[in-house]
Amino acid sequence: MQKPKAIFAQALGALLTFGLREWALLVAPTIVCMSLILSIGPTLQHFVVGLLNSTAPTIYGTAFGESVTKFPELLFWLGEGFRWVFLLMASLVVILSFRSRGFRAIVVGIGAYSFLVLSFNDIFTSLIKGTLTFSDMLTDVTANLGGSVLIAFIISAMLWLYEQIFGLMEGNNKFWAQISASLVVLLFGFLISGISYFLSQYIYNPLSVRIDVRANAPISNSCNHPVSTASG
Repeated sequence: MQKPKAIFAQALGALLTFGLREWALLVAPTIVCMSLILSIGPTLQHFVVGLLNSTAPTIYGTAFGESVTKFPELLFWLGEGFRWVFLLMASLVVILSFRSRGFRAIVVGIGAYSFLVLSFNDIFTSLIKGTLTFSDMLTDVTANLGGSVLIAFIISAMLWLYEQIFGLMEGNNKFWAQISASLVVLLFGFLISGISYFLSQYIYNPLSVRIDVRANAPISNSCNHPVSTASG
């Protein structure tokens, strides 16, 4: 695994290889798209790991247990993609991967650097919080391995779409063709994040339930809160 300093040094060196138009119309939109995709990762990992490890009888319970959780609004969900940590990770992955000019090399780079950056972020965050354990580290690395493959697949689809849009419009005006393709890249990122939001909301959003009861006198009732079995 490469050291963090080496990764940052390579990224800074790669910045000099991009022209202004290439940076504005391809690299920057791809970074935003990548950041939106990366922001889905922690929530998706929480859902999947809970589904695999929990013994709760409901899908909702595998993620949130007995607690009642309000699902975030769409704007908040999308806004997570613009947090500095995701933008920084996306910038490193995209800039390092785009040093290669071949399509296959770029896609492989996206997958490899995504795995390295995500794993480093997880381990570093756990060290700062003092919660690093071998079990959690193994879970994070495994999730990052699967996630990096998925990210590489999504970004490859995005790059293919960019090439198709650019190729269709290049004959009319190359500059506007690049702008149109760049807008498609941005919309692609929002689309992936939006689809993930609505799927997650459909599966995990708790719904209020109306209960009608008919009882004959005499009656009695009580309301009990769940008792925590945790120590303390």
